[in-house]
Amino acid sequence: MLFLSTMKLTDEMRTMLNNYRSAAKESAQKAGFNRPPNGLRMTMFSRDDDGNRSLWDLAYEPEPTGQ
Repeated sequence: MLFLSTMKLTDEMRTMLNNYRSAAKESAQKAGFNRPPNGLRMTMFSRDDDGNRSLWDLAYEPEPTGQ
């Protein structure tokens, strides 16, 4: 069974998601991947204190290049 919900992000949650996005981008760049053809998305899995699982859909935004 799948439930969908939305929530207003707090500043703390927004910072956490940005930190995860930055870590993923850094790993991708170290592997030589920086320019997705059509805008890559990544999924972050999490679980809250009650055991509820969540999926976060994050856009991968490559760093601008000199080109």
